[in-house]
Amino acid sequence: MGKVVVSCGMAPSALGSVPSSSPSSGSGSKGGLPPCAPLLGGRVAISGGLGALGLLIAQWLVQQGVQHILLLGRSARTSYAASQQLRQVWQGPAQATMAACDAGCAEDMAAVLAPASRSVHLPPLSAVLHAGGVLADATLRNQSLAGLRKVMGAKVAGLPHLLGAAQLQPGAHHVLFSSVASLLGSPGQANYSAANAALDAAASAWEQAGTPAQSIQWGPWKTGGVSAKQMSPENRWGIC
Repeated sequence: MGKVVVSCGMAPSALGSVPSSSPSSGSGSKGGLPPCAPLLGGRVAISGGLGALGLLIAQWLVQQGVQHILLLGRSARTSYAASQQLRQVWQGPAQATMAACDAGCAEDMAAVLAPASRSVHLPPLSAVLHAGGVLADATLRNQSLAGLRKVMGAKVAGLPHLLGAAQLQPGAHHVLFSSVASLLGSPGQANYSAANAALDAAASAWEQAGTPAQSIQWGPWKTGGVSAKQMSPENRWGIC
């Protein structure tokens, strides 16, 4: 299973290729898309950037030649595996910085995504990748308001603040990391499916309003991603 992209008018070359070896199928995008040249001259911010998936994307961006990466996470604390990935990012040629930032907090997002002052020699923001996410799986009968808030908080609460940042830096592209669960559903993940559907709808609305945005409905990842921590993608999706 690869990915389903929901886009309204944005050229695929604005983002370039994606890590083809990461989804469980290993197929990714056949042949890859053109290199992500529009991102190379600016900063790329990744919300959820200190998680396994965010760091995987950061490594890929370094390989593509992106020079300035901003990793956003609720806490600067990382697991041992994540710290090893982070070390690989830092050992590359790019300038990667970390910032404690809750995507659901307007003040945090404004502080880290606001245009840099002229006294600070940083390139403008060229892209924001919203890769945060958590799970609170339960059958539909056992879904709770607390679980819904937890999952929605990581995925959806920060969208108004991302849009606010987009209005301050209209040249930046916004990529929302959705899930194919939004399209197909997933056992025990009604809350997660709904949260990702909200990302898809937001990307469509932003595009119609003139903000460059794209929602990618990822399938299961071999390494990284919240689903990989709980059970194998083959079992979750019934893939033989």
